[in-house]
Amino acid sequence: MIKAFIIGKKISRKLFICFLSFSLFAWGIGYFAITICGKALEESIIAHHLDLDRKYIELIEHHMMDRVAGFMDFTEDPDIQQIIDESNVTFDNLNDVSSYIENIDKQWQQAPENVITPIMDELINNHLSSILKWQQRQAKIRYGYDIYSEVLVTNKYGAIVAQTSKTNDYKQSDEQWWQIAKKQGIYIGKAGFDDCYRVYSIVVGIAIKDNKNNFIGVIKVIIGLDTIQSMLHEMKGDISHKEYTKWRFGILENDGKVIYASDKLNVLPNKLKQAFLNNAISFINDDKKWGKVLATYVTHKEKYRTVIKPFGWLLISEHSTDEIYVQVNRLEEGILLVLVILTILSFILSYYLSNIISKPLSLLTEAVNKFSDNNLDVDIPAIGSEDEIGQLSKAFRGMSEKLKSSFNRLSEVNKKLENNTEEIKKSYDLQNIISSILKLSFKEIDIKEFLDIALDNIFSLVWFTAGSVGCIFLYDEKTGTLRMTARKNFPKELLEPCKEVQVGKCLCGLAASRKELIYKDCIDKDHEITYENIPEHGHYCVPIMSKEKVLGVINVVGAIHKKDEMDKRLLLMVADTIATVIERKRSDEKVEYMANYDELTGIPNRALLFDRLNQSIQHSKRFNDKTAVLYFDLDHFKGINDTYGHDAGDVVLKKVSKRLLRCIRDIDTVSRLGGDEFVVVTRGFKTTDELNELCVRIIKEIARPIEYKGKAFSINTSIGISVYPNDGDNGQLLLKKADTAMYNAKASDGSVFLFYNDSMDKHIKERDKLEEDIRYALESNQFVLHYQPQIDLKTNKVIGAEALIRWQHPIFGMIYPDKFISIAEETGIIVEIGNWVIKTACTQSMLWKKEGVALLTMAVNVASNQFQRYDFVDNVSQILLETKTDPRLLELEITERISIKDIETTIDVLHRFNSIGIKVSIDDFGTGYSSLSYLKRLPFNKIKIDRSFIMDIQHSQDALTIVKTIIDMSHNLKMPVIAEGIETTEQLELLKALNCDEAQGYLFSKPVTSDDFIKFVKDRI
Repeated sequence: MIKAFIIGKKISRKLFICFLSFSLFAWGIGYFAITICGKALEESIIAHHLDLDRKYIELIEHHMMDRVAGFMDFTEDPDIQQIIDESNVTFDNLNDVSSYIENIDKQWQQAPENVITPIMDELINNHLSSILKWQQRQAKIRYGYDIYSEVLVTNKYGAIVAQTSKTNDYKQSDEQWWQIAKKQGIYIGKAGFDDCYRVYSIVVGIAIKDNKNNFIGVIKVIIGLDTIQSMLHEMKGDISHKEYTKWRFGILENDGKVIYASDKLNVLPNKLKQAFLNNAISFINDDKKWGKVLATYVTHKEKYRTVIKPFGWLLISEHSTDEIYVQVNRLEEGILLVLVILTILSFILSYYLSNIISKPLSLLTEAVNKFSDNNLDVDIPAIGSEDEIGQLSKAFRGMSEKLKSSFNRLSEVNKKLENNTEEIKKSYDLQNIISSILKLSFKEIDIKEFLDIALDNIFSLVWFTAGSVGCIFLYDEKTGTLRMTARKNFPKELLEPCKEVQVGKCLCGLAASRKELIYKDCIDKDHEITYENIPEHGHYCVPIMSKEKVLGVINVVGAIHKKDEMDKRLLLMVADTIATVIERKRSDEKVEYMANYDELTGIPNRALLFDRLNQSIQHSKRFNDKTAVLYFDLDHFKGINDTYGHDAGDVVLKKVSKRLLRCIRDIDTVSRLGGDEFVVVTRGFKTTDELNELCVRIIKEIARPIEYKGKAFSINTSIGISVYPNDGDNGQLLLKKADTAMYNAKASDGSVFLFYNDSMDKHIKERDKLEEDIRYALESNQFVLHYQPQIDLKTNKVIGAEALIRWQHPIFGMIYPDKFISIAEETGIIVEIGNWVIKTACTQSMLWKKEGVALLTMAVNVASNQFQRYDFVDNVSQILLETKTDPRLLELEITERISIKDIETTIDVLHRFNSIGIKVSIDDFGTGYSSLSYLKRLPFNKIKIDRSFIMDIQHSQDALTIVKTIIDMSHNLKMPVIAEGIETTEQLELLKALNCDEAQGYLFSKPVTSDDFIKFVKDRI
């Protein structure tokens, strides 16, 4: 090249000078490229690591928030809130809640570590605790380790209602997590090592509120952090980090406390603050061990839910720049190498040009002119000179070859473009098919019709080479088999053997069991279902999947024997679309079922009843026959719920529903209206005798004993009947009249059936009016108490009074209990009335005390409905607290019939009253059938002889013997005896002779007002 420069050719010199300028320019560009590219790569690496760290911290916090959110949804469960409300009601009725909680807490803390006391056992193993443990187990089953170390629930006073394991104390209201959760709705604690459960964990407290947004309790969840540490530890295995050896990381709380670190971190407090302000920062730091390191501080502040604050954790990652910037160094070295090679090549190329450029220009000009006339086949002459013209000739020659090559490549591109156009068209057709199937899903057609049309759409594509024969199977969960639901051009020989295919059998069953597409291009051993002379064919079996659940299989058969990717793509997309539509349609069917069928019993509800009843009426109009409505409820069902709980009531309702279904025909309808009310709709009967037989059958079937936890319930029912067209021409009217007939049947002592007649309306209206008047009387204070004195027969002094209710009606005057008590008991109002009587009597007793009357026992009668309520003892205790009445002055009277209904429950209630100091006497003694055999077991304080024996004591030797026996037996049991209904001096003298202790009756005084009673007492002094 130096020789060429010395020769002095002008063109060569100019080219050489231009080349030197280009070289210098190239070196400048190269240096600039090294700087820019290196900086960009560094920023890319930093951004990449920041993105990875954001992903990790987001994954970690979402993981923790999901754990919290799961239990926040749990707190909205109405059943859970009901259990907590029941606990709050119990505590509301306590006189001193704090003392009660502290007392239980002391017992709790004093119990040995491994000893479970009865109250602990009740809290750990109650219904709500079982639910919590189930949630705990499900989380462990799902993730393979204990997610929640402990879960407990408190009421609004901080007392534990339920828990998964024994805690250190029973009282939680003084704990910081409880106070913050109550005030702010949620508490998320700091990470730390829990000595009790030996795990690294955090405490989360979530306030529980009812549907009125009132605070009712708190749920505490201890969430283990083992999974967080495992997630961070597994970052080492991440494909983006596995090449690094000089890398450490850790996660910190917002106060700088280290939750986990793979190695000792160089934590800079000022950088922590900056990271929490900006969400993420990166910077280069000096490290004694590694030198320069890239440090990234990343936090995640996205709100997962508006009610859950982020955990605010910080992820710190430190990488040695020697490792992390190795790509930058390689890039710089590569660019320098390229520049050196480019310089050498440029010098060589310059020498080459300077030697061939001198070739004759004429040949080159002629060839170029021909070339300019679009003659691409012309040959550019190869000029042998080494001057500039020769070089130019070679350049033109190379240009012509490149143009020819470009034209060839352009032809190939055009050909590929045509092929791509065909692919685009197929993709367009595929999208149209999917769109059509989706639109079809919104039509009101069943799943079978939908699948039939979907098959037609698939086979309508002209380019679909898989064939035009196929079917769709749906998976039957009950039988565990695939059932053919839709088909198109399917061989007749295979219809019967393929109508039901076992999972794992033949190609379709294999696709379902493996949960993957299966393709065969010939008949092999996997074809378990074939027929004689079956032709060779291609075969697609595509599972219809919803997540990991198999819903069915698409089976397509064709004559071709090769696999086509577009066909496969179409079938997979159709399978996904069909899966979505099937799930939605099944969901719609479930919603429709819930709207028309009773959730507990599974029989039609009120909405479906009216639809079928109106249909039955329309059929009766058309065929000129009759429709009957049988309306009935279960006698004394409320008592089962009150005494044994709603679980027992639910069992009764389910069994009654099944028995009713056995009594009717398939064309008839059984419906549950709600509670214990049922309706049967039947038509096509010829005579009322058929209805009579049906009613008798129903009453006998329901009356059969129902077993529940060792107890047998005997259920009776009363049936009211209305008939179309005699009693009405619409469902609403027929139902109302059947209801009226049913109430009249119940008034006849139950277990009967009555047909509606017009006279029944008057009785029902009178009964409803009386019920309404009783409720109004209670609200407007029309009830009053009269008091009948009780006399000590030895001292002849007044020792107590029996409170007896009267109704001071503004129109009809004084009404006695026999006119309204039975209705009050039947409707349940007696419970409110009974509580009013006890409270009023206790208040009056305290007023007498203030007026200077000596302390007297106040006796109050208790109704069956009131005594059998689970909260009866608590209600009485609350009344005593409110009225400040000494419990020893209250005496409750229950009849012998009430006491023997459930002996074990009666014994428990009597013991509870005795522990409080309240006396309980047995009223109307001697009128029952089993009282003598159970009397020793029942801890009564007094026996009251029924007035029926006292009336006959003068004239009947049997009555006298019974009274004497009762008195002697009571004295042997060390219980006093009181006789009621004494009206004559002779009766009194006989009772004194028999050593009776106390007495009351008209001989002394009839029931009188409070003022008259005080006057009576003072006159006796």
